[in-house]
Amino acid sequence: MDSPETGSPLEELPPELVLIIFKYLDLKSLKVVSLTCHRLEEIFSYYNTPRFVLRISELYTGNVITLPMKDIEEKVQQATIMLERTKRPYRNVHLDINSAGMCDDFDNMPTLLAKLFETRTMQQLVRLKLEMPQHMKKFATQLSNALAKMDHLQELKLHYPWGRLIGPQITELKLVNRTLHKLELYVIFPSLIDCRNLRLLSVWYSVDVETVVGKQYVEHGGEEPYWKLKQLEELTIWHNEYTMPKHNDCSAKVQFYRHMTQLKKLCHNAGFVSDEMLQTICKSCAQLESLYLADMIVNNPNFSCFLVNLTNLRQLAIESSINVLSFAGVRLPRLEKLLLDDRNIDWASLAELKSIKWLKINPDRSTVKQIYRNPYLPTAAMASASSSSAKNLFSDSKRRLAERVAVNVNNASSVARQIVRGSKSNEILMQAAKNFAYHESTVDNSIQNLKKMEIIFQHLNYQYEAIEQAAEKLEYVEEQVKAMER
Repeated sequence: MDSPETGSPLEELPPELVLIIFKYLDLKSLKVVSLTCHRLEEIFSYYNTPRFVLRISELYTGNVITLPMKDIEEKVQQATIMLERTKRPYRNVHLDINSAGMCDDFDNMPTLLAKLFETRTMQQLVRLKLEMPQHMKKFATQLSNALAKMDHLQELKLHYPWGRLIGPQITELKLVNRTLHKLELYVIFPSLIDCRNLRLLSVWYSVDVETVVGKQYVEHGGEEPYWKLKQLEELTIWHNEYTMPKHNDCSAKVQFYRHMTQLKKLCHNAGFVSDEMLQTICKSCAQLESLYLADMIVNNPNFSCFLVNLTNLRQLAIESSINVLSFAGVRLPRLEKLLLDDRNIDWASLAELKSIKWLKINPDRSTVKQIYRNPYLPTAAMASASSSSAKNLFSDSKRRLAERVAVNVNNASSVARQIVRGSKSNEILMQAAKNFAYHESTVDNSIQNLKKMEIIFQHLNYQYEAIEQAAEKLEYVEEQVKAMER
């Protein structure tokens, strides 16, 4: 008798099925499973490790926002040792070395970071998020060299301390990478960006990128010696009230957008957009599919004529405008989503946009505050002209909706008639079931008779064999009889 197998049935499953099981487990359970045997550890390492983010930092406790540099250095050393020994292919790393220490406290950090970035795991990263300390100039060179060696890096996020409203330009920080696809800069200003595969750029609370890069184009005849951004497809520029550029150099910004010919998505919240800027954006960035403008100050009352060039535009948002937003004569066949401010809208022209599927009108903040502060205002006073205009805007849509509902009702009645006609099939099935039940006893008798015939056939075979044996014995008896007669 064979001895029962002591191995787990889970070990016999192919890696694909084990991977499906792993997807239903949380991180804590996955860690426990990976410690059971070498095979599950290997499956966990090669199939599940890329799903998680390796965070290299000290956990925050209480109200502590920044940590002493000594604790951060110890954490970086431990991470370096772990990455040198592990075989797990980590692809996402969050490195937090934000500290409020003095400048002298960062003397050891360049050496530690150089060792960390030399590990095989760090050189094969796909996504990297770095939270920088205030004195990052100490190791900006090491960081630049490490980023240039990451041949698989696709997404990079650089964060500078939020205590500074606008990060200074760090001449030692040079972002050069041939595979980087997405870059996010938070309160940080590198001196060089040379990433030929870069398609998405987000600049938050940082330098006035439009003016800086625009002046670069003016001074160097359209060349890009510092920031190479002509290949961008998505651009986000976002400032708050503290970091908003005070001097709006429209000429430099116009030069900037004249070279952004590949843009498909633009999110602009960095000062107002003037006539010349809007005209340049619509003319040069003709491939735009999504356009967001936080503040628009256009003197031309017929500003919408600039939008005619954006034939691929699908989403348009204008948060604030001092002009009347009129879309008279505008043909945007692919525009599906529209967000506007409630203060100045030409509702009659808005009704001409037949392709709109999603519309949001933000209320005027001043009106909302006035209503909130005066709760005893009569209901009639709260009603604005925009609400009645909105009703007129959607009257045509309601009529078309009613027509579609009528068509759908007719179609539903046709389907109901087909169902009634098809209900006769139940009667046919019932009759067939009755016939089958009627012949069921006959079928059973036939089966029993066949079994009896099979038994009789077996007995006949037995008798036939007995007869053959008797015939053979007769020949022997005849020979014996003849022998006795002699």
